[in-house]
Amino acid sequence: MKNLDKKKGHHLNFYATLWIAMAMISPPAICENLIEEYERWLEKQSQNEVNLKEKSFDRDLLKLECAERIGFEFTNSNNRQAKASCPGNWRRYLKVPKVIALEMTTKNRAQVPSKKRNAFIFARNIEKGSQITRKDLKTITKNRQLPANVLTSFESLGHSYLQRDAKQGELLLKTDLKKSVSALLAIKMLPTGVRIDQSHFRLSKLTHDIPPDPVMGLEGLDYMTTNKRIKAGQVLRERDLRKAKLIRRNDTVNLVYETDAFSIDAKGVALADGYYGNRVRARNLESNLIVSGIVIDYGTISTNSSKKSGN
Repeated sequence: MKNLDKKKGHHLNFYATLWIAMAMISPPAICENLIEEYERWLEKQSQNEVNLKEKSFDRDLLKLECAERIGFEFTNSNNRQAKASCPGNWRRYLKVPKVIALEMTTKNRAQVPSKKRNAFIFARNIEKGSQITRKDLKTITKNRQLPANVLTSFESLGHSYLQRDAKQGELLLKTDLKKSVSALLAIKMLPTGVRIDQSHFRLSKLTHDIPPDPVMGLEGLDYMTTNKRIKAGQVLRERDLRKAKLIRRNDTVNLVYETDAFSIDAKGVALADGYYGNRVRARNLESNLIVSGIVIDYGTISTNSSKKSGN
């Protein structure tokens, strides 16, 4: 009987030892609460105490648990949202408190080393229209963010002119510089409808206040007029031009028929207004026939390809 009790005691000791060993090997079961773990994670990220208000979350989130470690991560660069994941089970997106999001964004920016960039500042006060050279500028190196359109190399200067009055110490921007252009300037005040010709304009070099559509020469303007009043010294622009009316209804016109061998001229009366290149009709004053032709000059119609019709 004593031997039997002794054997039972050995068995009990064996199972107790085995249970203790298994308990030491197997980790305790994990049961994490989403909101509690989210609070701990935010404290770790911000290194400040965080107290989340339960009323900010719906009931399902408050009850949500995970048998494994819940993973958290920010979903965007402004740290306004975090993703919580229970491996192989569920995934939820949580709003990050504004104070913590702002703090994290500021901290991340501070940790990113700023790139040094070269830029130029004006070495003295300079008036607009002045040609800019290296002597007018000083090179600086900035760690802080510079405007995207800041000038960064002397090669970009070329033969450029300043488009604004600049003060000493101001940054030089790409928009501050333009190449010069040659454009037509009115010699005197021109009313609306004046024919464009050389006697009204002079070609001048512009270094500043350059419009986007300056007229740079008289070529191609033979049959154009002003569509507005132009002041003396004002730049002529493309928008200031319109086609000239070369033929006016009921005006007397020249009817021209030309070949290599001969030409015939006659007088007629225009039956419609016409611009250069338009086809218009006119009445031949000699034959009283109506002819059709192309407007080729002021008061002139070419009838080479016209069809004649009766009265």
